[in-house]
Amino acid sequence: MPGPDSASFKEGKSTTFTADVADETDLGSAVTVKGEGYTITFEGNGFASKHMRRIRRNSVSLLQSPQTSPDKLAAYAKEARARAAIRWGGKESSTNSVVYLDLGQFCQFGAQIIKFLKSDTANAWSPYPANAPTTLQKHATVTIGRCLAYSHSGVGAVRSGGDGTVEGGVGITLQVTVRQVGGSTTMVEVCHYEGGTVTGKLSSDKLNPKTQGAKMHGIAGTIVTV
Repeated sequence: MPGPDSASFKEGKSTTFTADVADETDLGSAVTVKGEGYTITFEGNGFASKHMRRIRRNSVSLLQSPQTSPDKLAAYAKEARARAAIRWGGKESSTNSVVYLDLGQFCQFGAQIIKFLKSDTANAWSPYPANAPTTLQKHATVTIGRCLAYSHSGVGAVRSGGDGTVEGGVGITLQVTVRQVGGSTTMVEVCHYEGGTVTGKLSSDKLNPKTQGAKMHGIAGTIVTV
């Protein structure tokens, strides 16, 4: 049955960050992260218009099981390569990566944005578009540690092979654009992701679930929150 899901973590003695999704089975259901008086919203976390692909609760279980994780990881890697290639075509200057992360990592992601906003209060928000301001936004750098990520090597980089081969691995660093919601500096929406440098490169697409199951299970365990 469709239903809500949540994840949280505590930092220090008094700071708690919480991520919520109204329908954990629906990839289009927005993820909201709250903490320290801020609310961060990630809208539509499928691949229709964003880089991020939320790993649903059942899929997290499949990735944690020695019996099912090799095939699940292989399926994700195959889909990610294809999606990264689609993103590359005609968008070399802005979008070229796809990222699979669970709700726990969305929580970590939102927490990084909240920390950035708290530390960046002295700097002004930028109007966009500049010639007809309709929203105010800022840019931050975020690193997601436990995720499956595929990317061409940074914004504007040349493909790493004539066949459009992309880098794959565990973890990625992204440039993120956040914009104010209703003119509030503490309620923001993540509206754009740019570039992406894979931090723990591996050739997961070359692994065989039938003969390298144990190795693939180990990799699968590093892309979900434990």
